[in-house]
Amino acid sequence: MNITSHLSVSSKRLKNCDTIIKRLHELNIMSSIKNNNSVICDNNSCWLEYGCDITLTDFNPKLIKEKIWKPLSKEFGFKCAYLNVEDKYKGCIHDFKTSNYHK
Repeated sequence: MNITSHLSVSSKRLKNCDTIIKRLHELNIMSSIKNNNSVICDNNSCWLEYGCDITLTDFNPKLIKEKIWKPLSKEFGFKCAYLNVEDKYKGCIHDFKTSNYHK
């Protein structure tokens, strides 16, 4: 398949990506993870969020929501994530329509 996808998650509760990589290992998901830091602002204030950039190599994008996003969001309380599927889709994971994705 040779498709590379990137999933970026962050949370005030997250301190590093060790628990994320352990969970992906338990799920048998071949992946690479990099820690990142972001400054997030709303109308009233700004705060620091720790995050993880997850690279998925040779993983069917149609399975990302079911096999990766659902377990991670449930376990770590993520509300949204940024998804980039080999430059064919870029945006919120919730807006990714697998039926519209073509290899």
